[in-house]
Amino acid sequence: MSTDGEQRNTTADLELRALEKMTAALCRHIELLWLNAARGGGLDREAELHRQAFEERRKEAMRLVKTPGSEPVATRIARLERLVEALEVSREYFKSLADEVR
Repeated sequence: MSTDGEQRNTTADLELRALEKMTAALCRHIELLWLNAARGGGLDREAELHRQAFEERRKEAMRLVKTPGSEPVATRIARLERLVEALEVSREYFKSLADEVR
């Protein structure tokens, strides 16, 4: 029979893996949205700044996903949750640009 501590650890590990997958999928989706928006013509300064912010977020996300956990799982989960929120902002911005191109 498993203990409550083991169940919490298993749940945290599953949450961490789900966040890692979500982060990777969001990064890929944002990249595709950006490519669609860029095909529509030159991107303005604001779009370039959003692109730079996205690149920084993606770099940090991939570093977290690829680096073995040297910090507590709860800390990694919190970092990934904040990155997912920030990536959602990028996704919404590039989605609106891609929609304008259509």
